[in-house]
Amino acid sequence: MAASILSAAEAPGQASVELRGVSCGVPGRRLLDALSWRLPQGVICLLYGANGAGKSSLLKLLAGLLEGQPGLCIEGTGEVLGQPLLGRGGAQRARLGYMPQQGGLYEELSVAENLQFRAELLDLPDAATFLQTHVQAHGLQPVWRQKVIQLSGGWRQRVAFAAALLAGPRLLLLDEPSAGVDLEAKAQIWARIHGLREAGVTVLVSSHDSEDAQQCEQLLALASGRLVFQGRPQDLAAGLGDGSLQAGLRALLRVSTVPCP
Repeated sequence: MAASILSAAEAPGQASVELRGVSCGVPGRRLLDALSWRLPQGVICLLYGANGAGKSSLLKLLAGLLEGQPGLCIEGTGEVLGQPLLGRGGAQRARLGYMPQQGGLYEELSVAENLQFRAELLDLPDAATFLQTHVQAHGLQPVWRQKVIQLSGGWRQRVAFAAALLAGPRLLLLDEPSAGVDLEAKAQIWARIHGLREAGVTVLVSSHDSEDAQQCEQLLALASGRLVFQGRPQDLAAGLGDGSLQAGLRALLRVSTVPCP
């Protein structure tokens, strides 16, 4: 199988992320395979693919969470927000926000305790005043004292999204932020994502929901850790399937289910 079905022209400007031949894996299993990719600043990019395609692994790598794991080998070079992909310190990683697939919240703590703990880890100045403003901005007052385990799926995602934004990141990494939420909560999440983009934040959001592609300016598709498409969603619609975006995305998912040799 070719490493790339279609490669479209990249947007001009500086890059928030640039990877050159990046692979990572453990003995007997490759998570990411020779990725070369550039994410321009200030855009929303959808990271697309079937389950197991490598989406979460790529987000964790960019967040600096894979480096140093026992038995894991990372090859290749790259930069994230102008800093080397490997060897970034805590202060450099704090310039980005990361929301894992399961939210990364402590279920037995309240919403307030979760965000207070995260603010302390980030060493935010005047954290109490900052949190008050942050809570209001994200509309978390109704659940502020509730334990996370008591929250609905939609509220959990809203809290996790707010936690990822505490440091005011210039790059936001979101792992399936709308999974398991109702249509209203999903619309609210995407409205916040677009608001961040208007403020100049670069957003990389993973999903296997074809509807999410319509919200994004860039599309990166993975299959078995390999890059199979990079470009604009409209370029995919023109180059694959019957000329529609939905048909092109279905074709990518079929590729994503083909085992890697």
